[in-house]
Amino acid sequence: MNLFKKLADLWLNFSRGERNGILVLTVLLFLMIVINTIIPYLPPRKISQEQKQSLLALADSLRHMTDSTPAVSLAPFDPNTLTEDGWRRIGLSQGQSRTIVRYRNAGGRFREPEDLFRIYGIDSAWVRSIIPYVQIARKDDGNKNEAVNQKKWDEKLGSSKEYQQKISEKSHGYGEINTADSVALVRLYGIGPVMARRIITYRARLGGFVNMEQLGEVYGMRPEMLKVLKEHYQCDSLNITKIPVNRARENELSLHPYLSRWNAHSIMKYREIKGKITDLNELKKNQVLPDSVFRKIYPYLSVE
Repeated sequence: MNLFKKLADLWLNFSRGERNGILVLTVLLFLMIVINTIIPYLPPRKISQEQKQSLLALADSLRHMTDSTPAVSLAPFDPNTLTEDGWRRIGLSQGQSRTIVRYRNAGGRFREPEDLFRIYGIDSAWVRSIIPYVQIARKDDGNKNEAVNQKKWDEKLGSSKEYQQKISEKSHGYGEINTADSVALVRLYGIGPVMARRIITYRARLGGFVNMEQLGEVYGMRPEMLKVLKEHYQCDSLNITKIPVNRARENELSLHPYLSRWNAHSIMKYREIKGKITDLNELKKNQVLPDSVFRKIYPYLSVE
């Protein structure tokens, strides 16, 4: 009895608005309990035959769309003549294909397979996958300004006993690969102007070589070429250009050969959430980058 009296006194101490609020909450709580109790016993909703047919038709339509998606077909091609449809067949979207066609229509030309890396909005990983299929027809402009074909250069050197003798007598002192110019590179047996330019271009895109094995990533590099380079050059890993990971823009990150567009996007999103990156190992620890990517890109990033 005393408990009931205390509850009554407590109830009367509430204002009219407070009492109304308590009543509303009590009713809502009661309704929720009732609904949760009843729902498991309600019969399942039946789907009409018409609705079932509509769902089956939708599923069939989606399956047909998937089956009709053109498969990526890789075959040798010339990026200077490939049509918009041709670009789409090898994996690009309609927008990306149009970008390349417009670039060519504006006077742009691909002189080396690696020039595809310059096209904005195209994943560098995709470019690396199709480079082996790129075959660019050389223009004969009468002035012979185009680079000498690597094969012809090799044949020319191979027939030059005087040149081979010069190389065999060359000093065994090492040069620094990150500062070597094309003139120095073509002095090596088997390294022609084409390969020398590719080495320098790839070096610029990387920010410099951290180790000599990276030269094997240069398009067209053969084991015997790499062997000659290792015999005459070494790497100074301090002589590289680093990307300030806290200040770099997404497109700047994605231009690096070791980072795809999605890798760059992941870094940007992590920066937005976390703020300043103080330790590069955060990118690995928090799975921003896969381990295989992190190991390769680590020397090229800076938290400054």
